[in-house]
Amino acid sequence: MAGTRTVPRAGGSARPVAASTKPHATAESAKVDLAKPLRLRITFGAVTFLVIGPMLLLAAAAPNEPWWERVICVIIGVAAFLFGRYGLLRSWGRRILVVDGAGVRVQLRRRCLFDLPWQDLSFVEVVQRPGGYSLSMPSMVWLDFYPGPDFKTRHPKQARLCKRHPTGQAYRFQLGPVSKIITNLDEAFQSVHPEQYRGVREQSWSETPKFTWRLR
Repeated sequence: MAGTRTVPRAGGSARPVAASTKPHATAESAKVDLAKPLRLRITFGAVTFLVIGPMLLLAAAAPNEPWWERVICVIIGVAAFLFGRYGLLRSWGRRILVVDGAGVRVQLRRRCLFDLPWQDLSFVEVVQRPGGYSLSMPSMVWLDFYPGPDFKTRHPKQARLCKRHPTGQAYRFQLGPVSKIITNLDEAFQSVHPEQYRGVREQSWSETPKFTWRLR
């Protein structure tokens, strides 16, 4: 069929996808800012780290309180302090997705979170799932990719960062609640490496495959 191409799906048959009409390799590289972190998460982490934890630790030092209450305050205070610090470290800073001739990578500040060369990828697609209940369930976006046969042995670190389809064919890397920049993601892949890009696919809750965390 002219103007279409078939894409194998994990655990299922191929589906027709309209061929790209954009010119190949129109850009050497493209960067997409994966949005600022959620303000609510940063605020919660800061309050927990700077207010709740220290207040509980100060309460534990009060001489008039029973010993068991002071022990409880110490445990909860230390846990709140560490939890708030962890939340701030995970949320602060921007993540950048870089697409170039070498491959696809996601960077947090100067640290590379995800990095795969094109020769180890069969194809990739951007998947969006609509959210609900306002901030509690925002629209989420993933990068779904179908790797080559040597992915697990050549890229064990990347395998640990991704969710894996039960069939073992597809992997999913979470880009975050970045539905507002879907267009930027699509244009980045289309302009740099359209040969292995399959476009944006919207996925409903009922259609979401049961990806499982791959842990080692």
